[in-house]
Amino acid sequence: MTRGREKRAPAGVRAVVFRLDGVLVDSAHASYAAWHSEFFRRGLHLPIDYWGDLLASYPVHRCDDRVVALLRERSPEPLPDPAAVVDRVRRRRQRLEGAQPLRPGVSRWLDDAAELGLRLVVASDRPPSQLDAELVRLRLSDRFDMRFSFAGTTVGDGYRRLAEQTGLPATALVAVEDAPPGVRAARAVGLRCVVSPHRVSTHLFTTEDGMVVAEPPWVDLPGALSGLTVAGPRQGPDEAVVAGRIAASLGGLALGDAVGKVVNKRTASQLETDTAELLTSLRSGTEPPPATVFTGCVTDDTVLLLALADRVLADGRVHRDSYERVLRSLNPRSGRQIYKLRGDSSDLHVAGDGNTNGCVPRCAAVAYTVPASALGDLCYDMLKVVTLTHGGAEAVAASLLFGVVLSRALDGESARSVRERLPALHSSLVRLAGGGEVVSELVRSGAAQADRAESAAYYVDMLENSVGMAMAARSSAVAGICLGLSGFPFPDVMAALMRRQAHWDLDSTGAIYGALAGAFQPQEIPGAWVTRIAQHCGRDFAEMSRSLAELRGRHPA
Repeated sequence: MTRGREKRAPAGVRAVVFRLDGVLVDSAHASYAAWHSEFFRRGLHLPIDYWGDLLASYPVHRCDDRVVALLRERSPEPLPDPAAVVDRVRRRRQRLEGAQPLRPGVSRWLDDAAELGLRLVVASDRPPSQLDAELVRLRLSDRFDMRFSFAGTTVGDGYRRLAEQTGLPATALVAVEDAPPGVRAARAVGLRCVVSPHRVSTHLFTTEDGMVVAEPPWVDLPGALSGLTVAGPRQGPDEAVVAGRIAASLGGLALGDAVGKVVNKRTASQLETDTAELLTSLRSGTEPPPATVFTGCVTDDTVLLLALADRVLADGRVHRDSYERVLRSLNPRSGRQIYKLRGDSSDLHVAGDGNTNGCVPRCAAVAYTVPASALGDLCYDMLKVVTLTHGGAEAVAASLLFGVVLSRALDGESARSVRERLPALHSSLVRLAGGGEVVSELVRSGAAQADRAESAAYYVDMLENSVGMAMAARSSAVAGICLGLSGFPFPDVMAALMRRQAHWDLDSTGAIYGALAGAFQPQEIPGAWVTRIAQHCGRDFAEMSRSLAELRGRHPA
């Protein structure tokens, strides 16, 4: 069953056409059962796959002659009156069809269509009077906006006339079909198709553009319709634009980290004049203070991110073993979870604990190279990186949330758009993380408070009082993600963030926030400050960003 998805139909879909026979009721199996009994009474077996193969080429009402020919060929006794055989089978089929219940899950699809505001049409090969009678039997008389009979015409012509009577273009209609002839007829007219296979036809379909296979008991109608959105070549933002956003995000991360390092867990009342002036300069957008005040030195948050970015560029992808070798050799800058990694000599290391924030900022390197259109690859690549050092579900969940938000920002989504779409992913990310519901809920509720905050300073105060900015992922990582989603100006947030009332882990909070702010608001990251940091690190952030954007553009999303 589909969960966590906002219910909406693909753009342009206005109506859904349900076939009575095969979709609403399993009439194809009733026909098979009627013929199977006729074979059985002669000591013969009619394979269901043979019946299915007939349905692949012919409508049900045109299969009788071919089955009679097979019965005559295989029967040990001659068939003196084939017409009597067909008549007997048809009467048996009618009795079986009259006892068929509504197929499982179909009632929910009808409810879904109504909830989506779609017009409901029912179509059948039966004459109108029989169609009406069957809807009465199924207690569906009041569920459809339009009824249409294909009797007396081909299904192809029927679909063409049906579209004309709805007053809608064929592309605005989706046909729910059960067998290949109906699918071909609907597709030839221009309708898109959801295939709801049954016991006879389940093996007959291969998907193509404008068609999706979905079984009502397991997939709701919005989930089925979502598969009709055919993505051709990915139309993402221009590579140069993405490179600029990556550069600003990388710079924002390093800047938040470096300024947080200067503050070094001190409260606002403990900041000396030089540091207070540094924050004032950052907010006003002036040049950074002399290197004696702001060296551009960073912590492990930036160092480990750059190390991962180096490996991703060298390997062309996220290679877990390759990054593990790096972590076992570089200076971890007091990263305690990395020392635990080094103490494990097993062939496969998976962190057994760790709910701190250290794994979150480095996931930016993954988000830089995997577009949001490939969420599966993005999340599993982040799991490769995170689980080397952190095993706590809250740290994993925070990392996944951070990476998803960052990748969507790099694709050009606004902070508000990402904030509105994120709740639909929470349950899936929590399952992937193996927990972390608290982190997910704190991000959801914390981000929602941004609209009620009158200023960046007021919002930072709200987060300090609700989640804090401690080393735990449920604290500083949540605060950084919420700030990144807030949309407040970067200088205002940074100036407020670094003047706190308690002793917080502001370098990590600043790094997480800065990475998101740079992606959402690249124009607000002060280039001169970032240049100071890049020089101190001996790096060319702009060149690295261009290489990361190029790799992202090659992803087969």
